Amino acid sequence: MIAVIPARGGSQRVKNKNIRVIEGHPLIAYTIEFAKVSKLFEMVICTTDSEEIAKVARHYGCDKVVLRSRDISTSISPDIDWIKDLLNRNILASEYFCILRTTSPIKYTNTLRSAFKLLQSSKGDSIRAITKVRDHPGKVWTYSDKKMGLISPIIRPSNKLEIEFHARQYQDLPSMYVQTSSFEFIRTKSTMEYGTREGKIILGFEINFPETINIDYEDDLENFKNAIDSGKIKLIEINTPAYKLE
Repeated sequence: MIAVIPARGGSQRVKNKNIRVIEGHPLIAYTIEFAKVSKLFEMVICTTDSEEIAKVARHYGCDKVVLRSRDISTSISPDIDWIKDLLNRNILASEYFCILRTTSPIKYTNTLRSAFKLLQSSKGDSIRAITKVRDHPGKVWTYSDKKMGLISPIIRPSNKLEIEFHARQYQDLPSMYVQTSSFEFIRTKSTMEYGTREGKIILGFEINFPETINIDYEDDLENFKNAIDSGKIKLIEINTPAYKLE
């Protein structure tokens, strides 16, 4: 099985997030190290549009680094674009592949192994990490008339409720889950057949803190650093000498 680490160079919410230095190493190094020591993958690939990220990925031991076009690496480019790029180059030549994202640097081998076994034993096309939502969609609003300041709930069930979702306690709301960026396992033939990242039959695998950590904003990064400093979380050990960013 192949592990793919996508690492675009033009991140906007957290500038240069893939190579921001944490505990002496660029962020991407922790996902590369995990993929290598987990013994789950025959090959670890990084796909990027950045020469700098490519150098970092090679330094930390990626088996293959694929430089892709900037045209499929914009802030709105869907994942399927770089996946098709790898397929067209005959690089995803395995029954399954796994997407590991650098924005979720805390990963556990047992979690991924269990998720993969679940996918293998099912008829699913893919499986992804999910976690229970903290900000429930039942309490999300949108403007129905911004000039007037009028708002309406996003979720309004068709059957009339005695108490609307937005007026309920969290514990009284239906359980809902959000996808995380930790991992996805995909059957390669499903991607080729349906032309999507995930196929048609999608399984969820629930994970918990600290595996649910996503670094999507600057304050996420600061909170992550603080959690490391306080000993709440521990990063995987990297024995490779630190890469000196240019």
